Parts: sequence; C-alpha cells; structure tokens
Amino acid sequence: MNWKVVFILSIFGLIVALGTISLIPQRIESSFWLMIYFNNLPMPEPFPKLEAVIWLIVYIFSGYIIAKFCSNKFFLQGFIVSVLNSLWILIFHIVYFNSYIPTHTDMISLFEEMSTSHPKLTIAFVNLAFGVLAGIVLGLFSFITSKIVRNSFFLSKKS
Repeated sequence: MNWKVVFILSIFGLIVALGTISLIPQRIESSFWLMIYFNNLPMPEPFPKLEAVIWLIVYIFSGYIIAKFCSNKFFLQGFIVSVLNSLWILIFHIVYFNSYIPTHTDMISLFEEMSTSHPKLTIAFVNLAFGVLAGIVLGLFSFITSKIVRNSFFLSKKS
C-alpha cells in the first residue's frame, strides 16, 4: 500500500468538502456527486454533462496515478481513496452542519421524506454509501488502468 499516494489523492475530497459548506450550492453539488452514478436524475443543464466529464477525468487521472506509483493492490487503493474522500466530506458536513444546511435546503426535504430525527446520522449514512459506491468505481478504474499502464510499460521495454 502506498499511503502517501492514497492520502494525496484524497485531498480532492477535502477540497470538495470545504467548498460545499458554503460556496457550492445544492443544485451544483448534486450534479457533482450523483451524476456519475445516476445518469437519469433530473439536473439543471449544463451541469450534468460537464460534471460527468470532470468526474471521468478525475477517475482516469486517479487510476493512472495509482497504477503508476503503486506496486500492487490497485483496486484496494482506489477504493480507499474514495472512502477517504467520503470521510473528509462527512466530517466537514457534520462539523459545519449549521453552515452547510442553509445552502442545501434539499437536504432538509430529504430528512423530512425519510422521517428522520437525526439529520447528521442521515448525512453520515448517505456520504458513506456514496463513498463505497465511488470506491468500487475508482477501484475498477485503478485496476483496469494498472493493466493498461503496466502492459504498455513492459511492451515498450521489450522492443
């Protein structure tokens, strides 16, 4: 495990966590997080297509960095990067809950729909669930990218 690479790649989650507290509104944040997983969700244009492209680039870049600088366990390292991203976001959304909620009124609707009396617990569950889903996606990207990078590396050395 290359913990340095995993930690550095997880900094993206820290940046998003800080931005979503008061700078990034709900309508844009939802397209950041949900678009890559649920293409049929109604999102305002042009964000869905743009964010899907951005996330694809981030996943390809992260997968490439993991493949290039890690020697094994590519899927696991990609998975851990996404879980750490999720933890950064979870920590900041809970610690700064009172600043986060005013710019994310859709979350209040979600709490009411779920009839939950523990909004912070709901945020924790949702963030961790997305962290696991994103971890599977990034883990697969890392694994597949490692096969491409490693094979092209060995092919170029032989010739």
